[in-house]
Amino acid sequence: MSESFGQKIRNILDKSLLEKGLFFLYLSPIFFLLSYFIYLVARKRRYNGYNRLDEYNLDAAKIKIICVGNILIGGSGKSPVVQKIALEYLAKGWNVAIAARGIGANIKSVYISSTSPSEINQLSDENREHFEILSNLKSNNSNVFYILQNKKRKESLHYLIQDLNSNKWKENNTLLLLDDGLQHFACPRNVNLCLWSPYLLLNSPSFAMPIGPYREGFGNNSFTTLLESFDFRLWSRTQEEQNIEFKNTIQNSLMKHNILPNDKDIILNYQIFFWEISIINHNIRLKEQISQEDVFTKYSKFTQSLLITGIAHPKIFFSDLSFILKNKNVDYIFLNDHGNLSDSNYKSIQKSDFIIMTLKDLFRWGNDPLFTESIKDKNILTCSVGIKFLKYDSLQTLSISQLLSLKE
Repeated sequence: MSESFGQKIRNILDKSLLEKGLFFLYLSPIFFLLSYFIYLVARKRRYNGYNRLDEYNLDAAKIKIICVGNILIGGSGKSPVVQKIALEYLAKGWNVAIAARGIGANIKSVYISSTSPSEINQLSDENREHFEILSNLKSNNSNVFYILQNKKRKESLHYLIQDLNSNKWKENNTLLLLDDGLQHFACPRNVNLCLWSPYLLLNSPSFAMPIGPYREGFGNNSFTTLLESFDFRLWSRTQEEQNIEFKNTIQNSLMKHNILPNDKDIILNYQIFFWEISIINHNIRLKEQISQEDVFTKYSKFTQSLLITGIAHPKIFFSDLSFILKNKNVDYIFLNDHGNLSDSNYKSIQKSDFIIMTLKDLFRWGNDPLFTESIKDKNILTCSVGIKFLKYDSLQTLSISQLLSLKE
C-alpha cells in the first residue's frame, strides 16, 4: 500500500526523534531552530489572545460562536465535529453558519446559504461536503444555514451579521462555527474546542514542525500550557468497542504532561456513513444515505475495486472499509492531503467497476468535467464520518448543549 509524498512527510513528523533516521539527525540543529521560531511566533500570538466579543456589536443572547480546531498539522477529524454541532443546532431551530478559509489553489471568497446555493461549485472540498451533508440531513425549514468561505473569518462574521439583519431569519438565534479557527485570532468566540490525538501526544515529539507534527509548541512544558488553554479537549477518535483502551491512552498522554483528566476531556466515537450519488450534466449531488448492510448487499458482487483518497490518514480509512473490501482485488490511489488526480490515476479509474472515496475527495475533483465523465457510468460509493461526544469519566453520550453546559 504505497503512500503519497505528503503522507510520508507526515509519518516522519509523527515518529519519535530516534526513529526519524540519519538524514533528520544530520539536519536536526536547523530543524530545531525552525521549530523554535515557529513556536515563538505562535506563542506571541496566543499570548495576545483572541479579539473580544465585546469589541463587536453582537447580541450575546442571539449569537453564539464556537471554534473547532487543533494544533496538529493535517487532519484530525474537525469536519465531522463541525457537522455534528451544526445539525444539532439546526434541529433546534437555530440559524447556523460555518466559516472556513477553504483549502486548495484559486480558492475564492464566497458566501452560500441554503436558500441561495447558486455558487456551490465555488466551494472548496471540505466546505462543499459541509453544504451537501447539511442540505441532506437538515430537518427544520424554519431556519437557514450558511457556508462562509473566506480566509478572514472576521469578514465572514461581518457578512453574517449584515445578512441576518436584512432578512426574516434575524428572529432566530444564530450559531457561527469557526472551522479550523484556533490560529485565527482576529475573530472572537465563546468557546474553543481543540482536537487532540492521545497516540501522538504519547509517541511523537512535543515540538512544532519540522521536529514534530504540530503548528505550535516547543517541549513538554509548552504542551502542558496548550492542553490547558482551550475550553474542551476533544480526543479523536475511536469506536465504541475500544473506548476503555482509548480512555487509558488519553490518561497516559495527559499524565505525561502532569495533567489529570477532568470535565474538559471529551471522547469522540465515530461511525462511517455511506452515500450514493447522482451525476446530472456533470453536476454531482448526494442522493441518499445507505446502511452498512445495504452497502454489503449491493456492492459485494464487484471484484475489481478502487479505493481512491487524498485525506490525511488513508490507512485508517482502508481499515474501516475492510468489511466490504475483503476478498476483493483492490487497487489504491493515495494522494497528498487535498491532492489532485494524474493521468495514471484516471487510467486506474477507467479499469475499475467499483470505486470508493470520501465525500471530501468526491467534491474536490467534482468540478473537473474529466473526472465526472470518467465516473458517470461507474458504481460509486462515497463515505463520510459521523461522531458522538462521550464524557471521559462515565462514557455517557452528550449532546453539544450538554457538553457546553460543563463550561458554565
